[in-house]
Amino acid sequence: AIAVTAITMHAADKKDIGSAPDFEGLRRAIREISNSYPSDYPGQILSNEMIRLEDEYRELQSRPAADQSAFLKKYEIFSRNALTANPLLKKTPVLFVVRHQYKRDHHNTETMFQTGEINTRSYQGGGALKIIDFAQDCKVTTILASEKGVIRDPEVHFDGRRILFSMRKDVDDNYHLYEINADGSGLRQITSAGGVFDIDPIYLPDDSIVCTSSREPKYCMCNRHIMGNLYRM
Repeated sequence: AIAVTAITMHAADKKDIGSAPDFEGLRRAIREISNSYPSDYPGQILSNEMIRLEDEYRELQSRPAADQSAFLKKYEIFSRNALTANPLLKKTPVLFVVRHQYKRDHHNTETMFQTGEINTRSYQGGGALKIIDFAQDCKVTTILASEKGVIRDPEVHFDGRRILFSMRKDVDDNYHLYEINADGSGLRQITSAGGVFDIDPIYLPDDSIVCTSSREPKYCMCNRHIMGNLYRM
């Protein structure tokens, strides 16, 4: 079996270059990983480096005209290295989705843009389903890519061999459920109802599936966006 840990990574907006580093958040993360893997994670070394970085940042803050760009880049690299050194990441590949950022004015209320609704044309295609393996020098493998489509909501089966997800092939399509083997073979479409979306699928222990669907459409009470209900299949 190919063990795959599933997470969804959104294309978050980058912080302004002048924003302050989150030393406290990173310190808590290093402490938590250190407690979980005391013999396999260089927690003390990273903590000492954090102290030096904080001292350097305070010194820069005392000089208002100082250019902080180089320091923030150094902090970003340190933060990435500290988090990816988590031994858990060395044990199993991580599954993630690549896509465009959802439109700002609808990111918190509606992301389906179903065909025929008010915001259908807010849909933006182009995305992929990929795996990164930190045990192999951060090697990235593409499982499935779509030039005009969007792949979302990946869920890994309990056996680690299959991945369940929702995909829309283009603006004239709607989201349907698909399943693919963890090695990229065996793609099959599971749902195909016209004029509705099926998203957010998860496996249940008995191999049935729960998802959100607009088969009995509801609407956002403050607007005209189509919402969904939970279904089991």
